[in-house]
Order: sequence, then C-alpha cells, then structure tokens
Amino acid sequence: MRNGFHVLYVRKGKVIIPVKADTTSGWLDIDPVNVFDCNDVEAMSQAIRGAIISGNPKGRGYLRNEFPPPVVLKPTKTRSWSQFSKGTTSIGWVLSDEQCTIDKIVDMGVPGKAGYEPIIVSTLPRNVDLGTFVEAILCEVRNACVGTNPP
Repeated sequence: MRNGFHVLYVRKGKVIIPVKADTTSGWLDIDPVNVFDCNDVEAMSQAIRGAIISGNPKGRGYLRNEFPPPVVLKPTKTRSWSQFSKGTTSIGWVLSDEQCTIDKIVDMGVPGKAGYEPIIVSTLPRNVDLGTFVEAILCEVRNACVGTNPP
C-alpha cells in the first residue's frame, strides 16, 4: 500500500470515486471517475483496493483562475461544486508512514463549512492488512449510503 490520500463521495444512492492526483496546487480529483450504486459493494471494493494499490498519480498544478471544473460534476449531472456538495458525504483515507486513517464529512454543503473539516472516524496501524483496511472504508460507505435518496 502506497502512502497517499484518496476520497470518495456518497450522493443520492451513488458512490463516486475519482482518482486523486498529487499536484503542485494540492490534491485534485481527476478522471477517470467511477460511479457505483450504493449496493454494488464488490465493484466499490475493487475500485478502493485499486486506488490504494496504485497510489496517487502526479498531476499538473493550476493557478487559482485556471482550475478546471470538478470532474465529479459531469457523471453526477450537477452544475457546480456547490450543488454537488449539498447532501454529499465525503469519505477520505490517508496512508502515511505511521498509520492509516479514515475521515468523513457528513454533509459537505452545510453553510459555514468552507474549508471542510473532516472528522477522523478510524485509525489503523500502518501494517494493517489491505483487506481489513478496505473493509473499514466500506463500513463507512455503507453507513453513509443509509438514508441517501437514489435519483
């Protein structure tokens, strides 16, 4: 498992998993973006496992006025990050030299949450088994999927 940062989003009965690039401007969602139904646990598991094994690709940095539109807009049929974030839960995971953590933002679109302050929901030792780590992430995804409204 490579050190890095990844994130997925749960929105309206769907799980959206973009590739997370490491750029000179910070972390950035890039294509491809995979979208799964909340009940497609096996496909989600494979996508999460693949992200962890692959790590983060290096990406181009952008000046503030050059940033492209978020890649999650098109597959979710939303017009803006603001619209996308309303009612969306993000689940992120960080693999560092010391530990593996899973964090969550329950509703990214709540006013006053600019800057997004995730809550760490799980911390595991760095030598955790890949399957155990993926299952811990999927547990958070299943919890986030409960109560989401499919389109």
